Amino acid sequence: MMRKVTLLTLAGLLLAAPSFASAPASGNCGRPPQSLAGATTNEAIFAKDACDPYSLAVMAYIWGKPFVDSAKIRVFFTKPDDPLASRPPSVAGAALNRFGHGRVLADPVNKSGVGPNNDTLYSNATFDLQSGPFVVTTPNFGDRYYTFSVAHPDSSTSASYGSRTHGPKLPQLFLHAADYQGPIPVGMIEISSGDRYLHLWGRTLIRSADDLPKVHALQDAITVQRYRADGTLEPVGDPPVQRQWPAGNDGRAFLRQLAVAIADMDLSPQDHAMALRLAPLLKAAQADQWPAEIRGRAIEQGMIDGEEIATHAAQGFGILTGGWSVNLSGPRFGTDWLLRAAIAKDQIFVTVPEEAIYPIARTSADGVPLDGHSRYRIHFDAPPPVRYFWSITLYDDSGTMVANPVDRYSVGNRTPELARADGTLRDIVISSGRPRDAGALWLPAPESKFYLMMRLYGPDDSIQTGQWLPPAIVKQPTS
Repeated sequence: MMRKVTLLTLAGLLLAAPSFASAPASGNCGRPPQSLAGATTNEAIFAKDACDPYSLAVMAYIWGKPFVDSAKIRVFFTKPDDPLASRPPSVAGAALNRFGHGRVLADPVNKSGVGPNNDTLYSNATFDLQSGPFVVTTPNFGDRYYTFSVAHPDSSTSASYGSRTHGPKLPQLFLHAADYQGPIPVGMIEISSGDRYLHLWGRTLIRSADDLPKVHALQDAITVQRYRADGTLEPVGDPPVQRQWPAGNDGRAFLRQLAVAIADMDLSPQDHAMALRLAPLLKAAQADQWPAEIRGRAIEQGMIDGEEIATHAAQGFGILTGGWSVNLSGPRFGTDWLLRAAIAKDQIFVTVPEEAIYPIARTSADGVPLDGHSRYRIHFDAPPPVRYFWSITLYDDSGTMVANPVDRYSVGNRTPELARADGTLRDIVISSGRPRDAGALWLPAPESKFYLMMRLYGPDDSIQTGQWLPPAIVKQPTS
């Protein structure tokens, strides 16, 4: 059954939503709300009887952050105001229904989203399924690792197709809206969604800097065509028009952005119920000024506290070990909205866990936040048990790679200096200054807070079950 919250039903929802002044007093609406800044569970954040503006603002941030962040990424990549404009070579952006390709590995210039990898070239297409259906054709990748992940506007990923599932050559992909009534071409992989927008994130492994021309040729061979009812294919045509994205960074802007984001989404029953619960707040945010019964400061404080909750959750979810948080569920959140917000903060659009696991660390093994004023060491007894590749990438607190004198943003199995002649791995030293230990490999850090993300592509069963865990991040003496 379709559960789509269309623009019409959303407009009706906002028009029908009672104002805070007219809403009947219930729960704690008439009482001063308690601060939620220290909340650590969904039950505390989404208390059933909470209905005051502050509490609803916290809920809106935790529940809606993945939607807003995903939509911002769509807008960034597709450039609705100038969709055919050129993009920087590190940004895999393009107009709707077209592939854009990153032509260089992500680096400090790449500001798209948070936590991009430094291992693969990205290829990304954002589809407006209402203007489809579409057929995606990819080349033969040979023995090179590649994957295409199906990502949704709630920040979840439902599938990943590539080397793991089909070897060197994928069948054609057939993407269509959930209400499509036409035939499904024989032999194609069917991808369907009730959401208007759908991302297809491609990742192609780079083995060395000399490898780029070969991967560029593979990217250039990826095509998107529109499927006609008679079974023929045609060009995708002009980019569809997108809804106007509200500008701003304050609480009112966030709520307006959230309303626009969910207008094009197929919400689950649980998410739809939350949209109804937040309708009075979303309605109030559309006005030029907050209604008299809402203090703007309460909304802003709710947003601040919501961000603090998400930040804290991002520091410790899943299995906690040696400073690392290991999420074995990947982007399969279910109704765990706090986990969804935590993943969106640092790891949005991660692929499914059987494709890759992404341990993340914001603290060292002693629980103290990672900071470039300290020095850290990671020791591997043996390489991680992966089929394809592994790496550790460093980001500043905002999720951007950091410029450094050796242009090294990650280390992993393709870093020539990491492995000794006998196959053992050198220790990795993380610091803002060059280490004196000539036997270690330096991963430069900023003189400020940072975090680490490990990527384990093709994880074996010991990783997927949590039997293998990353080695500890050990803080070193500074003298």
